[in-house]
Amino acid sequence: MSTEIATLDDTPEITYCVPVMNRLGDIQRTVAHNLDVLTDFEGAARLLIGSFDKTDECQRWVESQFPSALQLGLLQFHRFPPLPFWHFSWAKNAFAGMLESRYYSSLDGDNFLTTKDVGQTLSLISDKTQQFLIHHFSGTWGDGTSGRISIPVDLYDSRPYPDDILPRQFDEIAVILALLAKRENLVFVSRCGVNIFEQSKWIRQFIESNRINIRHWDRDLGHVHSPLNPRGEDYVESDEAVSHYHRLNANYVLWKLSQSESARQKFEKPLIEAQRAFCRSSRCYAKLEILFRGLRKTSLKRTSEITLYTVNRNNRAFIQPWLDHYRRLGVQRFVVVDDGSSPPLETLMDAQDVHVVIPRFGTFRTSKVFWMRVLMGAFQEPGTWVLTADIDEFLDLDHAGTQAAPNPLAGLLKLADARGWSHFPALMLDMMPSIHYRELTQDNFLELMDLHLDRPIDESFGYQEHSSVKWAFGDRWPAAFSADIRYRLFGTVDCLRKIPLVRFTDTLDLNQGFHTIVLEGHEPALRDLLPMDRGLLPLRHYKLAKFFLERKRADGGFERTEQYFGRTQRNIARIARADVDYVWRSWASSPYKRRYQGASGFRYYCGLGDGLRAQETDAASRVEAV
Repeated sequence: MSTEIATLDDTPEITYCVPVMNRLGDIQRTVAHNLDVLTDFEGAARLLIGSFDKTDECQRWVESQFPSALQLGLLQFHRFPPLPFWHFSWAKNAFAGMLESRYYSSLDGDNFLTTKDVGQTLSLISDKTQQFLIHHFSGTWGDGTSGRISIPVDLYDSRPYPDDILPRQFDEIAVILALLAKRENLVFVSRCGVNIFEQSKWIRQFIESNRINIRHWDRDLGHVHSPLNPRGEDYVESDEAVSHYHRLNANYVLWKLSQSESARQKFEKPLIEAQRAFCRSSRCYAKLEILFRGLRKTSLKRTSEITLYTVNRNNRAFIQPWLDHYRRLGVQRFVVVDDGSSPPLETLMDAQDVHVVIPRFGTFRTSKVFWMRVLMGAFQEPGTWVLTADIDEFLDLDHAGTQAAPNPLAGLLKLADARGWSHFPALMLDMMPSIHYRELTQDNFLELMDLHLDRPIDESFGYQEHSSVKWAFGDRWPAAFSADIRYRLFGTVDCLRKIPLVRFTDTLDLNQGFHTIVLEGHEPALRDLLPMDRGLLPLRHYKLAKFFLERKRADGGFERTEQYFGRTQRNIARIARADVDYVWRSWASSPYKRRYQGASGFRYYCGLGDGLRAQETDAASRVEAV
């Protein structure tokens, strides 16, 4: 709701936008001063207050105190729908599409304008042959001025403040860096002697890594009128929550804005470390709503229930079979992060044992395991068991020998508890069709993709020399080689080791692909992750169902490559480019097929060592080529 106002005779050159929520006390002390400053510029500048309050108290105060300014159009007021909590980026983006002026300028509710600052800004932007990004920062972090920027409205209307970061810290720096990276001709203006590219290690590293050339001018913007609520230079380090927000937002923004894979890699590891550190802080769980929406619709609470945590986007054909399968295994609860599904997963997964939340921070590639680890920390009792499985992954267990237990999972975990085990490794089996791929449908692929590769050991290929194979399997590599159909058909090498079942502890960290676990900052040795005297669980994987099924669509879609890290991203792209008919013929002609017989027929289920020894002499029947 906006107040009724008259329009200025001339369209203003710049609008100072003031977003506020529950800050009436601040604007009661700043608005009159700022209007006095703008009055000197004869309609060239306007003040626009945007309120996110639940009540109209702020609006009524403004209308009662400044009727003339409202009537003249020197002042505007707009009421926005209340935010669930204060978020700088959301609030600052809210004026997009509303401004009549050529330039937007951010102004916090406790900020004061000065005549010199406004005059110099208007003088700069009067040069219409240039576009300016003006940073009104005093040069002292924490004094409340670093968030003040002025940019052309055509750039502002793209909503440049990142909406997928935490509520505060690094929002205005994100805008500055994004615009400088994309707009080579943009002129960056700062106060004389203020150079954020030298003052900030984050900014300096980003500029250097992305080789950005900056047209930097400095101008005398006059003295700085201190804001009402300066925090001090050490405010980031002195506040635990703000310190975490700063590390997370800075590394995520710098990763996201980087122009090349090599530049992004400089920020990936620090971002992962920042996310892990936040998971270990009580601050992470104090306000979960800043990380997820949808929590209020769930009945989630901390329990000992065997819970499966996953992230999914779309994949509707898998949802019901996947839920049914894991319920039969004994999963008691599902916590699902919806990564942008259409329609939303909550409309498709509305059973009482399924809880769907939507992330507010990060992307799948950077934050998938962060989302899941936060949810585990919030809703899982330490010492209890959790599963992690993608929507196209089906873990199988043998109920034989554990009939006294109510379900396969209960029997297996009873054995684990008795023997002191804390995790179960698995081998990912890419399932392949036993019929022509053109006969596959969304309804029959789970039934008809019932084969997997099972070829003899052959050292001559050099498979065992690949770094990912060495890391994941070491001298146990024949187990992966025998089943790796993607290596056979596409020449790609991905990690087939998974750790889908683990005992949750507060010191647990997760790996992006769940290929390993990290305990107290250390990854267990291979002999502990893949002990020879324990079984390896079969994990049926139906990613190639999408390869065959999606090729029947006009767009030939397969998988979003941008959601994966470097090697996996390249491998997915390579698979997507492959000729489906050639791939099918290669598979059809292979003599090394095995019909999947469940966990009981999986050679490594009862012991990895025994399975490897049996593999050397195994002459099990092969399915005839289709």
